Amino acid sequence: YLDLLEVAVKDDVNCHRSSYYLGREYTYRGRWEDAINELVRYLCLPTATWSLERSHANRMIGNAKEHLGQDGLEWFQIACSEDATVRENWHDLAMVCYKKQLWQECYNAAKKALTITKNNSQHTGNADAWGASPHDLVALSSYYLGLKEEALKHGTIAVEMDPTNERLINNLKYYKE
Repeated sequence: YLDLLEVAVKDDVNCHRSSYYLGREYTYRGRWEDAINELVRYLCLPTATWSLERSHANRMIGNAKEHLGQDGLEWFQIACSEDATVRENWHDLAMVCYKKQLWQECYNAAKKALTITKNNSQHTGNADAWGASPHDLVALSSYYLGLKEEALKHGTIAVEMDPTNERLINNLKYYKE
């Protein structure tokens, strides 16, 4: 499949669909530099206008940057500005903020993710965004922001959604103390 996508892009360098799928395939294979280069190229194509895929391309670039030990935060922020209606964009922004211990930003992004209740992400989805993870991120960031009751509330919801997750269970015990 990768070989066919590379040929397709060489045959028609202006085809945004082939470019998007090639960049995505590079991320699946952990070819981070290639993914970044192709996805940035995709974003520059004048026919690459679908906000859902554009935001996903930005998330994939951010993810690739993070895998390379670089800062991908800006790319996750751009993903949210490309399409603010996609829960995955806000979840992934919250996750990178969590990793960087940017507690207020993590809290804001995770709370925004939870306001999106209709899953319209189609082929760009991330199941974590629809599970316990956004509540966990709200709970963690709330705790560090001193919002103990909110940490307890969202920690409880996270455990209810994923009752066998030991980390969530232990975090909830900690919030209760």
